[in-house]
Amino acid sequence: MAVHPGNPDIAYAAVVPGTGPAKIKSAAGIHKTVDGGDTWHLVLSADEWLPEKRKNENGEPTSVAINPELPDIVYAVVRYAGVMRSMDAGVTWERVDWEHLKKFQGNYHTLTINPHDPSEFYLSLFGNSFVAYRDPVAETRLAESFQHRNLVKNGDFELTDRSGKPAHWAWNNLRHPGPKGTPILSIENPSGGHGRALRIKMAQGTFADPAFTGRGARPVTWLSNRVSPYGVSLARGKQVTLSYKILANQIKFRDCPVLSLVEITNNHHDVKTEMPAVMGYTQTPYDSIRIKPGQPESRRWVMVNASARISENANVLKLVLYTTHDDEPIDIMVDDIELTVDN
Repeated sequence: MAVHPGNPDIAYAAVVPGTGPAKIKSAAGIHKTVDGGDTWHLVLSADEWLPEKRKNENGEPTSVAINPELPDIVYAVVRYAGVMRSMDAGVTWERVDWEHLKKFQGNYHTLTINPHDPSEFYLSLFGNSFVAYRDPVAETRLAESFQHRNLVKNGDFELTDRSGKPAHWAWNNLRHPGPKGTPILSIENPSGGHGRALRIKMAQGTFADPAFTGRGARPVTWLSNRVSPYGVSLARGKQVTLSYKILANQIKFRDCPVLSLVEITNNHHDVKTEMPAVMGYTQTPYDSIRIKPGQPESRRWVMVNASARISENANVLKLVLYTTHDDEPIDIMVDDIELTVDN
């Protein structure tokens, strides 16, 4: 089974025909769900791809994989028939370089995509061996798609799961002023047709939660997003630009919100850049600024950006957005978090 990297409701399953009385030959193939498994439909029939000399045998799909960067690209492996590729999320399929790959038995049981270079996949053969193959079609599509592309997945917060949590983001979300209060973080639609955005909202009140003890208990909330291995490979040794947009309806700027780009190299953490939201309104992060509802500043989006150079041997890149840590009324929107490689 393969699950869509940005939408867990979408998945593909490789289904074999079964044996004995329960055998349903017509079911053999790749099935797809778009509603979290409530319903499934056949998108690739395994028997249709068998070579003529094996038409009397059962078509058995042995593997299915989704390209982690371009999830419309899906691969399916059918025993003795080779590797099939869909470029449109399972609507149409074509065989991948059969003249070359059939030299390696044509009898595979697992396909795995290289996360550091998603144009390459590995095929496990029956007999304790495997073959690496670079798909030129996927390679071309990746090159076209990643020119000036945002390396932050779901940086516009358009994708959420059923609970409302943004896809690709981990977050520490609390209710304020206590467990029965309102969540501080949410994904909402701001006025003006801007699309969805992260809302950070906290009313007047003292934070109190039995799960937190001590006088220093504070409403600390944050989000983090890990750049994909392929994104890291594109950024290594390069100058990058990090940016995000803010719409502040009410806030007293202190240390938060602040967006940081963190590089991890051999377990060493290095903060490449820190971008306090106040920089959208002033030239220095040390100015004290308060925005109240109705002020001109509360009606416009502002952008904060900074540049950094990524190390040649960076292992991991991670974005951390610290959103609140004080009992201070706040109501702001954050959107369009982008990390791009400079030309």
